[in-house]
Amino acid sequence: MICFLMRYVEGYILQYDERWKFIKGSIGFENGIIKKILDRPNRKPAARGVIIPRLVNAHTHIGDAVVKNVSGRLEELVAPPNGLKFRVLRKSSDKEIVDAMKKTVDDMFFSGVSVFCDFREFGIKGINQLNNALKNKQMKCVKMGRPEKLEYRREEVNKILGKTDGIGVSSISDWDYFELKKLAEHTKRKNKMFALHVSERIREDIDKVLDLRPDFLIHMTKASESDLEIAADSNVPVVVCPRSNVFFGNIPNIPLMIKKCLTLLLGSDNAMINNPDIFTEMEFAYKISRLRGGVEPETIFNMVTINPWNLFKVRGGIEEGGSADFLVLNTHSSMDAIVKCSSRHISFIGVGNV
Repeated sequence: MICFLMRYVEGYILQYDERWKFIKGSIGFENGIIKKILDRPNRKPAARGVIIPRLVNAHTHIGDAVVKNVSGRLEELVAPPNGLKFRVLRKSSDKEIVDAMKKTVDDMFFSGVSVFCDFREFGIKGINQLNNALKNKQMKCVKMGRPEKLEYRREEVNKILGKTDGIGVSSISDWDYFELKKLAEHTKRKNKMFALHVSERIREDIDKVLDLRPDFLIHMTKASESDLEIAADSNVPVVVCPRSNVFFGNIPNIPLMIKKCLTLLLGSDNAMINNPDIFTEMEFAYKISRLRGGVEPETIFNMVTINPWNLFKVRGGIEEGGSADFLVLNTHSSMDAIVKCSSRHISFIGVGNV
């Protein structure tokens, strides 16, 4: 159910004030805005339960949702320019790609996501496909484009940056480093974000990576402890995608990353490999972390709320005057219960002004 008129929900409201806390009460909302937060119930609420902010999926490739029957090694599937996903995308029509992307966006919406960051391949054509898929969708997308080929072309990059929030490339291993450096410098001159996959398949040179002045990194599963420390000292956040990593035989060491003081975000990665359900990703991240000593459930929840809100400069949280972007869950009022929920626990979706 999607809400637009003045209505109420009640239960245990999750709010942030240096730490997360539950407050028993009700929320009144109208036209996408939270009008009031009360410390008492409402007689006729639209829904009752645990009320949390809508979530952020910090790394997706929704274009490859068109790819079916996936098997093979990492390089065989996703490496540009001739991995399986690129071959299928080149052969697929615009309609096939856009329709698959639309379905993936809908899947994210109904699994509680309000914002997602998508790495879009194939230059301007890919960005246009993404924009078509987003029409009439109540979602915010942080759009990260990339050149069509593994080379820097100034005019193409200007066009891409004119339609996106920045550039998101595969890895330094795929590029000629000097071409990649020109791309990164151009992006930063335009005050746009630059990001890349790092040490996903093999360990890559963290000094070369950081010389590109990235705003955030993806994966770091093959990074050394020293690499993690250097990234943390440089205040560069990392998006981890544990289900995708495990599919390719790797396990991100989330407890070690937290110990090294990295700011972490969570993403579902390739749509051809994983459904984009961020609740599933949270639960998986929480449980595989126990293999390495574990992390607090609040730490996992921050990876889909506070940390991406700060990185992507989006306003999140439940507060009077804020956007009515919230979920009502049929679960217990504890952080442990929330990170082990699934999208089936969502009974109500509040939609703010996207």
